[in-house]
Amino acid sequence: MARADGDAAASLRRGLPIAAAAAAAATAGAARRLTARARSLPGQPWSVLGPLVLVQWAAVAVFALTVRHNGWLYYQGGDESAYYTSAWSLSQGHLPVTAVGWGWSTLLAPIALFAGSNFLNALPAIVVLQAVVLLPVALVCVYAIGRRLGGRLLGYGAAGLWIAAPFALILAADPRYHERYVEQFLPQALGLTGLADFPSMVALLAAAALILRTLEERGATNAVLAGLVTGFAIGVKPANALFLLGAALAFVLARRLRDGLFFALALMPALVALAIWKQRGLGTLPLFALGPHVLAAGGLSLPEPPSLLASLGGHYVHIDWHRIDMNLVTLREFFWNTRLLQFLPLFGLVAVLRRSVPAAALLGGWFAAFFVLKGSNQYATVDSGSFFRFLLPALPAYFLLAVAIPLLVPVLGGRAARAGARTRSLVQFRRPRVVIGVVAFGLAVAPALLFLAAPRLPERQAAKYFQNGTYIPLGGQLAVTPAVTLELAVKLTWPSVAHSGVAVAYRVMRTPADPVGCNPVAGGTLDCSFASVITDVGLTSGLTFTDEPGVGRWWYTVGMVANWLDDPTKGDVLLASKPVAVDVG
Repeated sequence: MARADGDAAASLRRGLPIAAAAAAAATAGAARRLTARARSLPGQPWSVLGPLVLVQWAAVAVFALTVRHNGWLYYQGGDESAYYTSAWSLSQGHLPVTAVGWGWSTLLAPIALFAGSNFLNALPAIVVLQAVVLLPVALVCVYAIGRRLGGRLLGYGAAGLWIAAPFALILAADPRYHERYVEQFLPQALGLTGLADFPSMVALLAAAALILRTLEERGATNAVLAGLVTGFAIGVKPANALFLLGAALAFVLARRLRDGLFFALALMPALVALAIWKQRGLGTLPLFALGPHVLAAGGLSLPEPPSLLASLGGHYVHIDWHRIDMNLVTLREFFWNTRLLQFLPLFGLVAVLRRSVPAAALLGGWFAAFFVLKGSNQYATVDSGSFFRFLLPALPAYFLLAVAIPLLVPVLGGRAARAGARTRSLVQFRRPRVVIGVVAFGLAVAPALLFLAAPRLPERQAAKYFQNGTYIPLGGQLAVTPAVTLELAVKLTWPSVAHSGVAVAYRVMRTPADPVGCNPVAGGTLDCSFASVITDVGLTSGLTFTDEPGVGRWWYTVGMVANWLDDPTKGDVLLASKPVAVDVG
C-alpha cells in the first residue's frame, strides 16, 4: 500500500510540471493570437469609433422612444429649473440667485436666448446638444482612457461596453426597481434631461483622459488643458471638486510635480469665476460662510458653522458609514449578485496597478471620493434612486476599473496592452498656445467677466417655489388677465404658451396677499420666493378658469406644470405668471 502511494505521488509530481507547462503554452498561444489581433486593429481609431457613435445614437434613440415620457420631457428631479432659470437670466444679461454652479447654465444661456423663459420650449435643443455632442465626447474619452490602460483592444472593448452597460444592467435589476433605474436614472445618465449630472460626468471623463495623456507625454499643454476642463467641471457642480483627490494622487505618484503645478494653476480661472458667481449672486462664499442656502453640492440646508475648519469637517467632508452600509444592503435587495458588482472595481484596481500606479490612483481616488462622501449624503439612497444620480459623475471610474480586469491575466493582458499602446493620440495640438487661450477664454475667463459685469436680476423676475423645490421665471410668455363677473366670480384668462409638444396643465393659485416676497441680500441678488402657504384652487388644461373666492381683495397666480408621466397632479411648476390682484364686491 505504501509503495502504491509513493508511485502515485511520484506520478503527481511528474504531472504537475507537465500541466503547468501545458497551461503556460496555452496562455502563450492565446497571448500571441491576442497580440496579432491587437496589431491588426485599425491604428486610426475613427474607423471604429465612428460606427460605435452611430450604434450609441441608435440605442439611445430606441430607449428614448420606448421608455415612458411626455413628449421631450423625461423624469427630471427638480434641479433642472434652477439651472435653466439661471441660464435664462444670463441670456437676459442679469445675474440670478446662484444656488447652483455656473457651468451648465452658461452653456444653456445661448439656447435660452432663443427659447425664452419656458424650460419646455428649450428642452429639445438641450437634449439634442447632449446627444449629438456630449454622448460622443464621453465615448471617445472612454476609448482614450481604455487604450492608455491596455492598448487599442481594451480601448475598443471599453467603448463598446460603455454603450451596452447601462442597458445590460436592466437585466440585473429586480422588477420592483424597474421604474427607479430605467425610467428615473437612465434618462439622466444618457443626457435626456436638463440636469447637470450628465455634463458633469462628461467633463470629468475628459479631464481624466487629459491627465492620463499628461502622464504619458511630455509638455505642459495637456496638464493645462486638464486643469481648465476640471475647473469647468467644478463650475458645473462644485461637488465635482472630489475628483481632485484622484488627480492629485496621480501627479504625485507619477513624480510629475511640475505638470501637477500647471494643472493646479489652470484650475484657478474657473475657481475665480465660481467665487465671483457665488459672491455676487448669494452675497457670500458658501465655503467660508455657510448660511441657510441650499448647496448644489448636496442639496442640503446647512446651519452656519463657526469657522472654515468646522464647515470642512462637519459638512464638506462628513462621512456617514452607516448610510453607506445601508445603501449596500439595499443594493443587494434590488440587484442580482451585488457582491460581484462591489468587487469589480477592486479587482480592476489591482489590474490597473500592474500597468500604472498613477492611473490606478486617478481612477481609484476619483471613484472612492465620490462613493464615500456623496454616497453617505443623507439624500443619497438606493431605495429612492438618488444614490446613482449622486454617484453619476464618478461612475465612469467604476466602469473603467471593471473593464480593466482582463489585464490581470498573466502574459495575455500585458502583451495585448504593449501591442496596442504605441499609437498617436486621438487629437494633436498643432498650435498649443492658441488652443489653451481659446479653451481658457471660453471655459473660464469669459464667464468670469460676464459675472462681474452683469447687473443682478431685477425684483420679481424669478422666484423659488418651495412646494416643488423649483426656481422659476415669472411672467414672460405667461400673463394672466382677470375679470370679475356679475355673479362676483373671477374669470382668469391667459395665452397659450409654446411647450414643444409636451402635455402641460395650468395650476391656479390664490392668496389673500401678494404671494411673492423679495428679501434684500447684502451684496447679492434679491431673494424672491412664493409664500409657504398658498391655496391651489384648480388645475386645468385650458386657457381660462373661473373661481368664486368671495368678497375681498385676492391675488392670483397661474403656474404651468408638466410631468414625465403626463400626470399634472404630480407635475412641477416650471413657469408662473406674475401675481395679479383682483377686488371682488
